[in-house]
Order: sequence, then structure tokens, then C-alpha cells
Amino acid sequence: MLSVFEHIIQPMLWGVGSYAGLRLLIRLGRRFGLISGLNMLGQFLALSAAGLVGLWSDQQLEHWPLLTKILQTIVTVSIIAVILHIGDQLLVRRLAANGRPNAIPRLMRDIARGFVLLMTLLICIGHFFQVQIGTVLLSSTVFTAVVGLALQDLLKNVIAGIALQMERPFIPGDWIFIDAQTGYGRVLEMSWRAIRVKPRDGQVVVIPNTIIAQQQIINMSATGLPVAMRVAVTVDCMHPPMMVRELLKEAVLSSRGVVAQPEPFVFVRNYTAFSTTYEVKCWISNYDDFPQLQGDALSRIWYVFQRQGIHFASNEMVLTRPEQASRQRRLDYTPEQIFDRLRRIKLLDGMHEQELRFLAEHVEIRLFERGEILAHQGRHEHILYAITRGKVRVEVAHDDQPPLVVSHLGAGDVFGERGMLMDEPRSASVIAEEDTRTIVIERHDLAPLYAKNPSLAERLGVMVAERQQATHNYLEQQRSVNQSATPSPAARSITERIRDVLIDLSK
Repeated sequence: MLSVFEHIIQPMLWGVGSYAGLRLLIRLGRRFGLISGLNMLGQFLALSAAGLVGLWSDQQLEHWPLLTKILQTIVTVSIIAVILHIGDQLLVRRLAANGRPNAIPRLMRDIARGFVLLMTLLICIGHFFQVQIGTVLLSSTVFTAVVGLALQDLLKNVIAGIALQMERPFIPGDWIFIDAQTGYGRVLEMSWRAIRVKPRDGQVVVIPNTIIAQQQIINMSATGLPVAMRVAVTVDCMHPPMMVRELLKEAVLSSRGVVAQPEPFVFVRNYTAFSTTYEVKCWISNYDDFPQLQGDALSRIWYVFQRQGIHFASNEMVLTRPEQASRQRRLDYTPEQIFDRLRRIKLLDGMHEQELRFLAEHVEIRLFERGEILAHQGRHEHILYAITRGKVRVEVAHDDQPPLVVSHLGAGDVFGERGMLMDEPRSASVIAEEDTRTIVIERHDLAPLYAKNPSLAERLGVMVAERQQATHNYLEQQRSVNQSATPSPAARSITERIRDVLIDLSK
């Protein structure tokens, strides 16, 4: 019974303990990020070490010399491989912490590790098996020929990979153009055999180094400078090119990701009897989001054209009457629907129904995309905006300080009354935080109403003064404004300024 324990159970316990201990160490290394992968190597190391410890515990090493030498070689090479792997992980972390993650390419690190492992294997074979490896390799012509033929394609890829690493036409993270089938893709890694590229569709393409070395590669990230982006639009030929070019330039400059320098360039690419095609060349700072930025630019162009009455070209000639163009500016809203929305605007509470209905026939509906600027601080704009849907933020900039958000406005709120009625510059910038729809009342829309009803200036003056006082009280956290209909001195001053503006306009 004691013999069974000493020769069978005890070696098994030693072997199992060794296997479990090594697997635990490998698991801890993975948990701390020192080991990634190495599943097969970990199994070989644990099993070989378990077998070697089992033979040692039973004092059977001399009885199984060949098996012992093989296990010793496997364990030694495996331990060196794990140490090299941990050292490589620590090196990568150090380079990443210093901001140079690609300072030493992976291919070079793999070649160095492979060379060290090959030398370790040869030394182990020479030491444990008492074989002169150099003599055997040099004298074995057949062995050399077989190995050379077997590794022919592999060696081509390795040599091509070394050449790519030396020239470094691209690095991991760069966007490159491979071919018409693959298109543009981002380089994930460069190994000793191939590179891995991830196109925009999300799949991963593995391309051997020999193929990469033999074809033309377009690197979109090599210079680190802004990358050109082109968009083309075709509009009705009735619109003057100068106006369309200015609007296109304004639209792309306000789009997300487009840089101001180099300055966008707009030119006429083609025209027919019914349409004109324009191409916009602008620059973006981040090629990663190229499709999204291109789509945002086209979307922003649509919104700008819609507000300015620029029509895209159709496949057939269309004659538009003036009253039809006026209806298009209202985005298919009926005058009754616009009247209902005007009636909800607090600033216009004092206007009579006939006056509101007159405005409903003349106002315009404008759409703004998220991120667009509705009003620019400091500009003179004679327009009143009434928000019917969406949300905007109001920002005030002082000198070189970052803009300060002072308020948010939503459906039912208005802004721009002082610029429209009192000819004052915008005191703040207004930016859409989501897709926003507004009713636009221009100053000349009020001139006919004032000609028929001169008291309109006084009523508007009272409402603007009350709104100004309410805003001041809110900011100063004072008591609420007195809602009396009797004009205050401030209201009288505002009324006089409004009256002067409307009188000049009516002339």
C-alpha cells in the first residue's frame, strides 16, 4: 500500500499541484494585464511542468531520459516565452504612458522575441540532448532545403514586413486606401505576416505584407494636417452663382468638424439650361468621422438653402408663381395655423386679431439644425424669431472669455425684438440645441400695420419695456415686475424709439 502511494498517488499529487499553481499564476498575470492570450502556451507549460515534477518526486528522471529531456526543453522555452511576453507588455505600457505607443513596431518586437526563443531552443537542445546544433544544421543540406521551401511564403511576408517597418508608410491608427473593393480602412496592427485593417463597415481585413508592399497605398493621416472633403450640390439655374457660392461657404463653415483654415473653396463644376452644379472643397480636422461630417455638411446646406429660398434642381423644368413661392416659404403651414401660433406669443398679446391675421399672411417659417447659430452677438438684424418647436441656448461673450450661457428658450419664447423694433445690435448669440422651427417676423411686416394704427408703437413699447424689466428683475433676483398697463418712463423711451423706426420705415 505504501508503494502505491509513493509511486502513483504522490507523483500525481505533485503533478496536479504544480499544474494548478502555474495556472493560477497565469490567471493572476491576465488579471493584472501582464499576460494576454498565451492559452496554448500556458497549457503546454503547466502540463510539462506537472509531468517533470511528477517524475522528479518519484525519482524517475534517470529511468525516462528522453521524456525528461523533452519536458525540460519545453518548460525552459515556455518560461522564457512567458518572461518575454510580460516584458513586452510592460514595454508597451511604458511607451503608451510616454505618448509614443508606436515607437517600437510590433513586428520588430516579435522578431526580437522569436530570435531569443530560437536561440533558447537551440541552447536547450544542445545542453539537454548533448547535440552540436551548428554542425548538424550546416551539414544537413536536405534539412536546409526543406525548411527554406516550407518557409518561402512566410519569409517573403517577414521581409516585406521589415521593409514596411523601416519605411513606415503608415502606422496603427492611420486611415489608408487599399483598393476599390476594400476602400478606406483604419490600420489596427502590423505583424510579422500581415496587417489588419478595419474598414468603416466594421469588419476586419487581414492583408499579407507582400500584397501591401506591391501596391499603391494612400495614407489619409500621414501629414497630420486637415484633410480635404468635397461635396457637390445641384441647384436651379435661376439663382445667381455669387449668392449660391456665398451661402455654400457659410453653410459648410458652420457645419461640425469643418476648419476655417484652409478656407473653403466653392466653384461651378457644370451647368445646363435648367441647373447649375457646385462643388465645395473644405477641410476637416478628423478623418475618423468623414462620412458623418460629410452628411452633416449636406444637411446644413439644405437648411441654409431652405431659409434663403434656394431650390435644388429637378429633372424637369418647373415654373413657380410668386404666390406658390410664398406658400413654400411657410413650409405648407396654412395662414390659420400660423395665426394660431402667433396668438400664443406673449410679446404679441396686445395686438388685435386683424393685425395678427395680417402678419400670418406675410411671416416666414425657418428651420434650423442642431448646432446652427440663429443670431450672432453684435450683428444688426431686423428680425424677430418666435420658437414654435425645439430648444435654443442664449450665450453672451465678453472679450476673450468663453461664452457664458445665460438662458435657454423653447416653444413659445421669442428673441430679437429689440433689434427689430429699436435697431439695436444683437446682445447675445442664440444657438439651436436641437432641430428648431421658428416664425420669422421682419421689420417691414409691421410697417403696414403702423400706417393703419399708430398706437401700435406705444403698445409694442409697453410690451418690450415689460419684457426688459422682467429680464432685469430675474437676473438681479428682485421683486417681480409691475404688470400695470400704464407706460413707465422706460416704456415711453422705448415707445419713442420704436415709433421713430416705424415712421422711417413707412416713408
